[in-house]
Amino acid sequence: MALTEGWAEAFEALYGPANPKLKEKDRKKYNISEFLFSRQDPIRRDRYIWAKYFGKKTGALKNGLQLVSTEGVVAGQFYDILSSRAINAPFEKCVTTMLIHQPKNYPEFVQGFVKLYPEDKSTLFRIVLEGLNYAVMSNEARNLYHSYYRTKLDYVQKKISNAEHLKAKQAFLALKEDLFKKAMAGENLFANVGPQLWFSGEAKLDKKHGFFDFKYKLMKKLGVDLDAMPFNLDLNTATAKMLSFFGGMEPTDAEKIVSLRDKVGFFTGDPLKVLNEILGAQKFQSVKSKNKLKPFEPKNSSDPNSQATTLWPEDFERLRTESEL
Repeated sequence: MALTEGWAEAFEALYGPANPKLKEKDRKKYNISEFLFSRQDPIRRDRYIWAKYFGKKTGALKNGLQLVSTEGVVAGQFYDILSSRAINAPFEKCVTTMLIHQPKNYPEFVQGFVKLYPEDKSTLFRIVLEGLNYAVMSNEARNLYHSYYRTKLDYVQKKISNAEHLKAKQAFLALKEDLFKKAMAGENLFANVGPQLWFSGEAKLDKKHGFFDFKYKLMKKLGVDLDAMPFNLDLNTATAKMLSFFGGMEPTDAEKIVSLRDKVGFFTGDPLKVLNEILGAQKFQSVKSKNKLKPFEPKNSSDPNSQATTLWPEDFERLRTESEL
């Protein structure tokens, strides 16, 4: 979804106000809605790479899997590719790559593109790595960039010396150039993109039901709990708030899980076993029982009812954002 939606949104960014050849009169001429014409500045400015892309910037980046799973991030990457002057006929090359290699995600697209057009490898790798601050290739780079960003803010606010800021900056710059050389030599460009580790459960929604809520009472008698919403979570992309509110974990435990993931880059293996190891057997069994955690089992995608009544990470993010506004 991030690949297909990112590809589509890149065109909104290309043909928005940033395009010097497209003016307001052209928007009306080509029947482009004002909404689509003006909303894509965050994509052009790579706003979606941040762990918190709204509010005050912290310099913390999404992890590797979150980056390639975010349509706004992929849109920013495609925008940079399609607007690149160093790549000849970028649109035609992108379409040909999709036609021949049928990529299922952005990393597969990049790999397929380079196979077809090795002459563009250096330019494409620069677009990928610079645009994502090397976080998809190295968790150390992700952390060093965060440190560099924070020291820059501290220096501007006169909290630290310029020497301290430059030290953090040079550490990041040295590592990124080393990583670029390794990528060009054949090392995995997406080495810090972890696997998807899905698990399912039932979120306990705190709803108040009035005396005349007959539907709720009837469903209760029939054994259907309307306050329990099925959900699917990916342990390698879920935020602490997702794990806490929907996963039934204590906020401190949820933060602990995310902090450990940030430290190692990503988790591997069975997600429920990983949670058991981090939380401890007793606490994990309590959470598992309370929210009915279980291995993820894909349902028939042709069943609209089961698909529409299951919460996914995008739903959690929307609920979280609306609750904080």
